[in-house]
Amino acid sequence: MVTSSSQNTPSPANFPAAAQILLIFGCLCKFGGVDLCFIELRLIYNIAPQDNRYSEIVRCNNPTSRSTYNSTPSKLFMAYVSTTWPMSPINISERVGTPPHYQVLITTEHIIPDYVFVCVKFPVRSEYYYLYAASSSPGILVFFDLSNPKEIVMPCIVCTSTTLIPIGHISSQSDLANLWDTSNTQNLHGGTMLTSVWNKKPGAVCGISLGRFKETDSSVVCMLNLLSGRYNFTYVSTVGYYIDFNRLIGNMDIRRILNEKFVEHLTSTKSIIYEMKLAEIDFVIVTQFPRAENSIWGVFTPFESSIWWSILVSCVGISIVLQFQGKGLPNNFSGLRSVHDFLLVQSLLFGQAIADEVIKKVKNRKIGLPVLAIWFFVCYILMENLYQGSIYSDLTVIYPPNVPKTFQGLVASNMTIFTTSVAFRSYRDSNRKATSFLKMFIIPEVLMKNFSQRYNKFVNKMNSKMEYIHGANKDVSMVKNMSKFLQIRSNTTSKWVSTRGTFAIMDVLQDLELYILSLRTVGTRLVIQNNADASIRCSILYAGGRNCIAPKIQAFLRHLAETGILGRFKLLEQANRKMHFIKQFGTEIYSKFVAKLNSNFKEVKVFHESWNGNEVEESVGALWHVLALCSVMVAFASVILIWELICKRICKS
Repeated sequence: MVTSSSQNTPSPANFPAAAQILLIFGCLCKFGGVDLCFIELRLIYNIAPQDNRYSEIVRCNNPTSRSTYNSTPSKLFMAYVSTTWPMSPINISERVGTPPHYQVLITTEHIIPDYVFVCVKFPVRSEYYYLYAASSSPGILVFFDLSNPKEIVMPCIVCTSTTLIPIGHISSQSDLANLWDTSNTQNLHGGTMLTSVWNKKPGAVCGISLGRFKETDSSVVCMLNLLSGRYNFTYVSTVGYYIDFNRLIGNMDIRRILNEKFVEHLTSTKSIIYEMKLAEIDFVIVTQFPRAENSIWGVFTPFESSIWWSILVSCVGISIVLQFQGKGLPNNFSGLRSVHDFLLVQSLLFGQAIADEVIKKVKNRKIGLPVLAIWFFVCYILMENLYQGSIYSDLTVIYPPNVPKTFQGLVASNMTIFTTSVAFRSYRDSNRKATSFLKMFIIPEVLMKNFSQRYNKFVNKMNSKMEYIHGANKDVSMVKNMSKFLQIRSNTTSKWVSTRGTFAIMDVLQDLELYILSLRTVGTRLVIQNNADASIRCSILYAGGRNCIAPKIQAFLRHLAETGILGRFKLLEQANRKMHFIKQFGTEIYSKFVAKLNSNFKEVKVFHESWNGNEVEESVGALWHVLALCSVMVAFASVILIWELICKRICKS
């Protein structure tokens, strides 16, 4: 069954007259460096498998091309592939009556040649190349008949029609390729392309502006509509539709997660990858807006407790030093004098102009210098600068809350994590089951990797904190409940989860942007995003069957990406999605959003932007307390001054 390349070209006279076709064809067509495959349908001819001398002519005229001869023995129903490489058997069928197209499909699937020449008896019937359009072979299919050396047949593999082409019209390899493109790849005659996309309006033309981009449009649907219009095919969802295999031209897997199961699918089906992109999974923290200190404690508590304790210890230590190192004072302890010294040091720390009096009372220079250093550090640096600066900041600047910015910090915190991103499982009926993208796809895939016990524990803990909310990326009820501090019902546990405190939302970036935008537009909750470097990323693939139309699809998608058309569709899809999502909040909020969308002005976000009048008055409550305290002190000092003046006059009189 193995054929070998001959160094000398056989003479045409040594072959039967019926074999002259490939001698002429081999002389006319020089296939430089391409893979050739010759198939003899044994159900049509009853020729011995060794009678493959006609293929030897082309082999000798194309020494750089890898050529293959395939024939099915009458009894064993096995196909043996003979090449210039080692021979390998291919099991076709164990039953009698194997369909004639099966030999073509199984041979081209294992070899993947560039040109496939099939020896048949004219006329060529459609069952000879049944399902060839959807097979994994990109090879150009040509039928020939040894009894008709003047013509060949190149079929329309989708429209199931054949045309006899005079051999004299084929003078080069490019002529064959152009004829194949004209008959098949340039026009697929309405063939069926299977996809996982559910399209309500197939064939609709997408607009290139936001006003013409409809709510049902998406970047994937627009891409497929352009693709189907360019090559004249019809794409059908793999869910809930009857598939006509006679007109099947292949399949496209859209937005599939790159996991081990899909890798096995790509390998087994010999699929081609059209595009791969990274989907980012981020989280945001939703909490309450911080409020200004509206009591007198804002004046006395600008520091942490450790700073206050260090100040107190310094005051006590300096007071003790003054007890035993004071000039003109006995070296014994006096409670009344200690209180006097402590008040004196406190006055110094609060910026009173009596520092010289304290320094002059230290009689020992070795002790006076360290005490002076402590005084300068505490008084002039800490109290006058830090204390006054902190008081000013507390009365004018509102600090954001301290929330986790990484996934490690989020899992370690005691926060509920909401997730809404949805994924659909593939079923052969019209009822598609929606489930959580993170909990049912990403997290199980990560756990299957089994990186380490510690990492698996971290992922399981994060999964236990997550509550799946279905339909939140289309219905604004979840965002409304979050804005009004109401409870939300979880689809995972069917329990009501409170949103009054601080919580997190973890989703793919496209869904997360909706919630960030809507929550900030409503303005009742503070939304804090995580660090950009802390995102989780997964690979999303656009793939399809490797067949004769696959190179055309790949080139067309590359053209859409390079010209910016695909990027434009993605931008319009996201903007259109945001507009329809915000529109559900009402006219007032929607008008505010549209005004910002149509403006190039980037507004500075402040925490008190959405407060009412009462909250604005409360935000300066500490200032009123300080003014009241100062007024009381001034009044008290005025009373003391008046009392001293009265007493002085009484004494003089």
